[in-house]
This record gives sequence, structure tokens and C-alpha cells, in this order.
Amino acid sequence: MSPGRVNPVNPAMRAKRAQAFSIDYVLSVCIFLFILLLLLPIWGTVNQQIADSEGRKEMQMAAITGVELLSRSQGNPFNWTNETVTSIGLADEPHVVNATKILELQKVNYPKSKSLLGLNQYNFTLNFTNSRGYLMTSGVARSPAAYYSASTQELLPAISGTGLVWDYYWGHDLPAPEPAHGDARSFQGGIEADAFNAMILNATARNAYSTIIIEQPSILLADANVTGLREFVENGGRVIFEGAGYGGEILIQDMGAAARAIPPATGLMAQKGLLLNKPDAGTGINFQSATWAFASQGDGTDVKIYAADAVNSSLGLIMSWNYGKGSIYYITDANGTAAGEPLPAILNIGGGRLSYGPDFTNSTDVVNIERVVLVNSGYEDWVQMGRMQFVVWK
Repeated sequence: MSPGRVNPVNPAMRAKRAQAFSIDYVLSVCIFLFILLLLLPIWGTVNQQIADSEGRKEMQMAAITGVELLSRSQGNPFNWTNETVTSIGLADEPHVVNATKILELQKVNYPKSKSLLGLNQYNFTLNFTNSRGYLMTSGVARSPAAYYSASTQELLPAISGTGLVWDYYWGHDLPAPEPAHGDARSFQGGIEADAFNAMILNATARNAYSTIIIEQPSILLADANVTGLREFVENGGRVIFEGAGYGGEILIQDMGAAARAIPPATGLMAQKGLLLNKPDAGTGINFQSATWAFASQGDGTDVKIYAADAVNSSLGLIMSWNYGKGSIYYITDANGTAAGEPLPAILNIGGGRLSYGPDFTNSTDVVNIERVVLVNSGYEDWVQMGRMQFVVWK
């Protein structure tokens, strides 16, 4: 071959090279497409996860904003009602929640409350629970409670259906039809003194209750575990006692106030309190059988009389006082009327549920925020440390 001369490429070899290049190209494209097909679902999943993550962050921020507004703000106006509210807040001061505003919130239309809290695209529910983990209610009784009755059920309408968690102890010395249980968690019947003492045992030795409600007990002091009842109150329990003594004895005598057997009396509203917050002072209260009253022992115990004997205002027919770390509430007779209303309808024993919103539905997209708050009703005998639970979901 002469210098500088280029050897011509064989046409057959050129064709083979072009064919090999085409096969490589097609193979590369196929591999790329195969990898792309493998990656597409992953890409879609990643995009969905990013979108879900962003959506969840938005829901978390909305939930945090809502719970901060409820637990730190008074709302607008500060004394708002269902009709006047333009901004919902439940606090008297940061993390001190007003129970009255929780009850007022229950009157607010749900879509309206979602809008005011900036939660239009979400659902939410709000609950307040006490130190034992039970739903708070606005009455003097605290869950869990025990209710003892024998021949009557006068207080049942003020207990059942209020949200209070309670057990029923029915004392009866003669065969009798089992009474209606209402929404009691459990029911136990037996001889009067046995049923009563079983309740006291559960309340003290087993720490089963925060409140004991006793209605018209026909039990002598010698047959009842009065020491256990006294211990329960001294250690912080609440006792709500309705009715007369039996055989000249009343189970809560000498527990911070003095019992008095009196002629059948009529009452006069003296002042409003948590147990009886209506009618107005000076209104007459009629009882079917008001034959017992309590008075101050003169030892400095703070006795609060809500309904006084119309003849002797120092005698309380519906009243309360503190004993040890606990409290006692006395009702001479729940079978009565005030301003035309039956007493069981206005005695604030169970109260109402401190909650709002629909029951939580089964959802995996949920934000649950809890805050420790002090819940205040405006009455010094109802202040509770509890937990505010705010649940937001799609």
C-alpha cells in the first residue's frame, strides 16, 4: 500500500457494523424502558408519600392551632355564647379552662365550630378526662361513683344519662322486684346493711370510687361501716347524702356539721351553688318530707347553705361543707319542687358531659393532641386538674 493511501472499507463489514449498532441501540432502549417501568410505581408511591406527608403536616398544624386557641384563648367576645361567638376559646387564662364555656360550646353548630377553628376540611372531637382517666362531668359527683338506694330512686334522674360512670348498690331486706339500673356500669343487690358495707369496702380498701351517693338509707349506725365512710371523706372523697335518719340516727352526723331532727319544713333558696344553681335567692322550695337539717358546729367549718329552713335560716336543707380533704353534700329530700321544677331535674349531681363533637370514626389519618389543663366551673368546690384531648381526623 502506498504511503497516504486510505484502504477502502469493505461494504459487507460496514453492513455488519451497522447491524450490530442497531441491535445495541434497540437493546439499550429496551433495558431503559424496562427500568422505567420498574421505577414508575415506585415514583408514584414516593410522590404519594410526599403528598401524604405534606397533607399530614397541614393537619397537624391545623390541630395545634385549634388546641392552642381552645386552651389559651378566652374567645371573642370573652363571654361568648352560641349566638354571639366569633372566635372559640375556652380559657379564663392559659391552660385554665372554663367548664361553662365547654357546655356552651355544645350548643354551637358543628360546621360552624369547625369553621371558627379553621378545621373545615377535617373532623374533630374534644374530651376532658379527670385524674383517673374518666370523662369529666359538670356536676358535684366525680367519676367513678357509687350509688346506694333502698326503697326509693329519687336521685336516679340526676345520675343516669349524665356521662357519670357509676355502679349501683341496691339494699333491700325483703323480696322485691329489681329496680331499673339506668346506665349503671354494674349492679349489686343485697340486704341493706350488706349492700351498703360492700360499697364502702370497695370505696376504701379498693379505692374504687371518687364519689359515694347515698339515698334514704334505713340503716342504724351500729350496722353500717361509718368508720369507712368517714375515712373515705377524710381522704378526699365526695359524699352526696339524701334523706332522713333512721331510728334517730343519720350516717353522716358528726362529720363536720351538726345534724338536727326538725318538724316537717319548707325551704327558702339562700344562695346558688354548684349543687343547686337555681332558682333565685328567696324562692320557696317545697319538700314532701323535710325532717332533718344540718347546721354549723361552730368550729370554723365553712358550711354553705343553698336551701335553708324557711323558719330558721341557720339550718340547711340543701347544703355542703368540707370534711378532711373531702366534701359532703346534703339534701333533706329530693322529692320536692322549686319554682315549679322537680328537684331531681335541677340538682346538679351528674351534670353534663365535658366533651364536644362526634364519636371518633375508624381512620388511620389521625392527629391526637393532649394538654394538661385546670378545669374550673366558677365554684370553688369544682376545680379539677385533668387532661384535654383534641382529636382531628379526615
